[in-house]
Amino acid sequence: MKIKRAVKQIFIIRKLLKTGFKVSAIAVFAFISCIYTSVNAQDLEFLGVASADIIVANSDIGESASSTFITEDIVATNDISESASSTFIIPQDDKHISIGLDPDSSSIQSPIIMAKWEANSDRFTDADAAAGAQFMPSGRYGINKSIAFCAIVENSDAAGAVYADVYYPVGVALGSSYTSLQGRSGLGCGKIMQEQGLLRINKESGIELFCNKIRNTNNNLPSFGAGYDYGIACNNEGSLMKETAAVYCGLRDISYGDPSGDYIVRTVADQPNGTSSTIEDMFTYFPVTAFETDFDSIDYGKVKLNSKKVISGDAIFDITTINKPTVRNVGNTRLTMRIVEDDIGLGKTYEDWNVRFDARVGNVSAFTIFEPNTPTLLNDSLGLLDTENIDFSVNIFRFPESVRERLGGSMMLSAEAAPHLACE
Repeated sequence: MKIKRAVKQIFIIRKLLKTGFKVSAIAVFAFISCIYTSVNAQDLEFLGVASADIIVANSDIGESASSTFITEDIVATNDISESASSTFIIPQDDKHISIGLDPDSSSIQSPIIMAKWEANSDRFTDADAAAGAQFMPSGRYGINKSIAFCAIVENSDAAGAVYADVYYPVGVALGSSYTSLQGRSGLGCGKIMQEQGLLRINKESGIELFCNKIRNTNNNLPSFGAGYDYGIACNNEGSLMKETAAVYCGLRDISYGDPSGDYIVRTVADQPNGTSSTIEDMFTYFPVTAFETDFDSIDYGKVKLNSKKVISGDAIFDITTINKPTVRNVGNTRLTMRIVEDDIGLGKTYEDWNVRFDARVGNVSAFTIFEPNTPTLLNDSLGLLDTENIDFSVNIFRFPESVRERLGGSMMLSAEAAPHLACE
């Protein structure tokens, strides 16, 4: 039985040697196997195998070894002990094997916007206690309003881009004087104004912002998606706590002169496969009517009786110029200028004033005539972000006999909101 086993192993070795295959390790173990199965040298010679055919590569194999020889079609195993095992695989040519799989998208949970809000740059306050967000423009030239756009996204690991699309107030045309900030469309009439990307903030900051600051001090600020509330986001087993959801925020300016009204904000969480989650709300930009002038006095100079004296302004806002009055709109409404002047000490003759004034904004409309101490609206309005000349005139009908020295008086300028231009 032992000879039969050895014969089988040596047959394998001879077959490989004839093909020129290097099998020194296998020959060694066949030889050792023969020895430990009491096959003597004469037996090997009887089988036609000389010891020179066997190259010993490793003779440090004891009784505790087990050898397995693997070829393409024959496996021979000689188990001598259970304590150790050595496997030797005869190399074959490289073989390329194709693999494949079918994606199962049913296991991917799409991102869902749980809540969204707009706020001041601190991300949690606004200008009014009413639900949603309200903002007050600066009413100052060049001082824009920074607004934070934020959202909580459930299944945030599946989210691609998260962003907020902001739309101009519906039905409001911007007019020719309006110039948008860089990166804004300047379209008006309810069309998209800008897109603001939102970035994920860390867990601790997100929880502090939403679950503490907003929930405790301004809890009617956010808009929630269907079925979501503070508890789902903020409880001990809530989405923010378990990090299955995250807070995303971005900061963007709107101009001090962007029109007052309601701005729709559509917040979107995209998934790489093309689906998305969207929530829409709006914020209110409160109306502020405000203007600035580059002058604080008007000098009519020498004025003759019954001869109108005109002081013409220009459309260049420059406080260093003298008697070139300019006015500009620094609010977020269109506006109409209101003017009132006193009589400069000229008084009345009987029931009639001895002086009369004219004024206008821009060069298109006619002068508006008004009498002393009579508040009067001028004809033309200033558009959004508009800068115009403002012209003044005086016409004196009679100088009182007692007046021979320089006369002085005062003028008061104010403004009231004019309706926005309508979209065609």
